[in-house]
Amino acid sequence: MLSILKASRFWALVAMCTAGSTSALADEPTRVVLVSPRDKAIEVNVDTLVQIHFSTGLKLETLTADSVRLLDPAGKPVACKLGSDIEGDVVNLKPSARLARQTTYALEVNSKLKGKEGTPVAAFHSTFSTGADVPRSASSEGFRQGRGHLVTRSPWR
Repeated sequence: MLSILKASRFWALVAMCTAGSTSALADEPTRVVLVSPRDKAIEVNVDTLVQIHFSTGLKLETLTADSVRLLDPAGKPVACKLGSDIEGDVVNLKPSARLARQTTYALEVNSKLKGKEGTPVAAFHSTFSTGADVPRSASSEGFRQGRGHLVTRSPWR
């Protein structure tokens, strides 16, 4: 009986601690938790896809070219296609054209973007720089066309 009493006190304490910590988390605004390319990345592919991960979902109707922007060195927005996963916690920006070589770009998320509760997302800013060369496409050596499908030649034959 004594062990049951101790266990119930333990779980009551856990419940009190958990209740206090979750209310603190609920008051925090949605924020960026991961970005790719990472902040201050260099030698980024000029055909890169920018991806932003948020701490919670977003109100997708607030995901616009004004709320999430990729900016060129002059501070002008780069035309991008915006997309997200179904839960709205991952946003993709695909530039409409290849980015310029050896150029620094800025990624900006501002308060026009709202979390799923309707509160503004915490402002975010990061930069990355593209590389000098466009990566070469994969070599077709070792592959040959065969009756409508791709066949690989094994180097071990």
